[in-house]
Amino acid sequence: MRLAIFSDDLTGASGVGSMIKTGRTITVNYENLPKIDLDRFDNVSINLNLRDANPQTTRKLMRRVLSVFREKKIALRIDSALRGNIAVMIKTIIAVRCTLITDTIPEYGRYTENETTFFDGEGKNILELLNIQNGDIRKQNLIISDSFTGDDLDALAENCLKMDLVPIDPGPMIARYAIKLGKINETREIR
Repeated sequence: MRLAIFSDDLTGASGVGSMIKTGRTITVNYENLPKIDLDRFDNVSINLNLRDANPQTTRKLMRRVLSVFREKKIALRIDSALRGNIAVMIKTIIAVRCTLITDTIPEYGRYTENETTFFDGEGKNILELLNIQNGDIRKQNLIISDSFTGDDLDALAENCLKMDLVPIDPGPMIARYAIKLGKINETREIR
């Protein structure tokens, strides 16, 4: 397994899994992970079923999966409307890893600019949602990137690979990241 993708619901886990056009990808509910031979797959998109969970349950399960997958590349698929417990999920990840967040889906007209996600003229500030202030030490592990187009998402995915950042988005950047990660591994296997 090259990449573990965490999602707070099955729809999101399935959606991002279906965006990855290369390699072997499986979508699985968290409780079924022990039944799966993860080495048979390149990418595992995991439904953590945390959309409506309380913050304590979310934090506990996120810590558990981060521990289990500590030696693996990971990504976090977030709801594009920023629903659910994404603040807890992201804060748990940035406590142990550096991340890059964008909330862009070019096909829907959703984009990210100045740490704010925009859709239909409405904006939501991502830092405010996370309740992270400028002096907060956790901000050191958090990059919120502007993006508008598929090319922007390609460049961000490449940066995540080069800088060993955890990609966090609704799926399009993660899919590009998984594809690029697969190409790197294929090149290594050929040599």
